Amino acid sequence: MGKVKTQNSTERRKIKLCGNVTTYYFYNSFMQDVYEYTNKNSEATPIIDITEANWIDSNVLPCMIVIGVLLKRYYKEPTELDMVYKPSLLQYLDTADFFYWVGREKLNIYKFNEELIGGFGIYVKEYNRQYKIEKFQGISGFYDLAEPDRETLKYRLLDQLERFDIKRIFGGVFSKIVNTIGEEYDRCIQSVAEIVCNSMLYSESDSYVCVQALKDKVDISICDIGIGFEKSLLKKGIKIYKMVDSDIRLSRHVLESEIFDDYFAFFTAIYHAEETGRVNLWKLKEIITNNRGVMRIHTNRIQMIFSYRRCYNCKVNGVAECRRCLLKNFSTNYRVSPLRIYNAKIEGVHIEISFSRG
Repeated sequence: MGKVKTQNSTERRKIKLCGNVTTYYFYNSFMQDVYEYTNKNSEATPIIDITEANWIDSNVLPCMIVIGVLLKRYYKEPTELDMVYKPSLLQYLDTADFFYWVGREKLNIYKFNEELIGGFGIYVKEYNRQYKIEKFQGISGFYDLAEPDRETLKYRLLDQLERFDIKRIFGGVFSKIVNTIGEEYDRCIQSVAEIVCNSMLYSESDSYVCVQALKDKVDISICDIGIGFEKSLLKKGIKIYKMVDSDIRLSRHVLESEIFDDYFAFFTAIYHAEETGRVNLWKLKEIITNNRGVMRIHTNRIQMIFSYRRCYNCKVNGVAECRRCLLKNFSTNYRVSPLRIYNAKIEGVHIEISFSRG
């Protein structure tokens, strides 16, 4: 972040969220705007303007929390959230506990007009959806443990999350999907538990989770502000593999740049986990894409997308082939590219999962 002198105009301090705010919009527009603002304004805290937003995707909400945490770290004060009385949008955010977590009673990362919150019932019909945001506290000292002790801690934490915590916090959301029973319910619980467990242990930071259940799908979004895949691997003494096949269209110079460090670190982590035989993101990716789902993983400047449409008929022989597939299908058209590279950098790891009801 830069050291350029502050601008005094309130309007110039505003970073706007407009229309329907999807994760595509968040990464390709909003995150870039925040990045550019902080590089030009080292003193004046920005104003996040949602007055023109119609809807904010539930997958974006943990990212908005992380942005608020990072801005407070930098500017040493909460960021103003400029909003008007839009009952549909505000009730949605309030019911999801967004205002509860970001307000002065909890994280105190956004300041907003609290008088706008409430009185929605006369304007908005009850939503046919369920959603909830939760914070999970990171566990310190994990990397200081011996390998057998790490495995024991992970097994116990994963068991605790899967059998008790996730069901207690999000079970009601999952169970209210029409006709969602049996394996589908268990699959959702296991997915959240696995990713939350990894974040709590490996990221050295808190993580924020939002789960939303619709009639036809479940959306899960998990975001932390941690050390990322590369530093996590280094702490475990694992060397990052930077293997590139000669037929990849991107030049070796580009692939060996630091931008791709996160890409290769991710696949090194997956490859290492696959070798150990543990349940991991690789296995989770297979479960999700085989059940008409999508998994998106963002870390620093890289986003990787694994979808049912792209992966279901793919005869993958292992992690290496999957890595090659993403590179070979890279495109500057981010609407279709399974690999996206951004100028703006955001700390930590963000994972989105969508399960469609089969």
